[in-house]
Amino acid sequence: MNQIAEDEPKTVLHLFCEFNGIEVPEDIENDVIAVDIDGVSELWLSYLGDGEVEVYAEIEGIDVTDPGILRLLLEANFMGMATEAARLSINPVVDLVVLSERWDYERLLAEEALADLARFARLVASWRSEGVAMLKSKKNGDEDEVAPPTEDVTILRL
Repeated sequence: MNQIAEDEPKTVLHLFCEFNGIEVPEDIENDVIAVDIDGVSELWLSYLGDGEVEVYAEIEGIDVTDPGILRLLLEANFMGMATEAARLSINPVVDLVVLSERWDYERLLAEEALADLARFARLVASWRSEGVAMLKSKKNGDEDEVAPPTEDVTILRL
């Protein structure tokens, strides 16, 4: 993989937006942009350097101070049981759960990038609704009270 020169990190995010018909932000601050895909807001793309981009979204409503919830999050990460290729972590700055994937810039600029991002957006939407409810329900021991997932939503197994 070719490395991107020091003066080109923003170019990758600009090219991604232009290639996929997404409005290019006037200023890409700190090599980070937020995009909305298929009605899912605030999917973040952050250029990390060395040709890598972190694709992530925050998941609100999860108590990151609860050891039982944290265990369930780790279980969801195990072999991608509930996260597909993504991983769950905690943003230490805002104390929110984050669902993320690491892509190389070639994947970001591939023809399938928007489809990959749409798949990630569906997973985020699922975690923001059914995932949060399922975590709380499983923690409280009343798993049967979780509403069934709607169509086109990833099924989360915790």
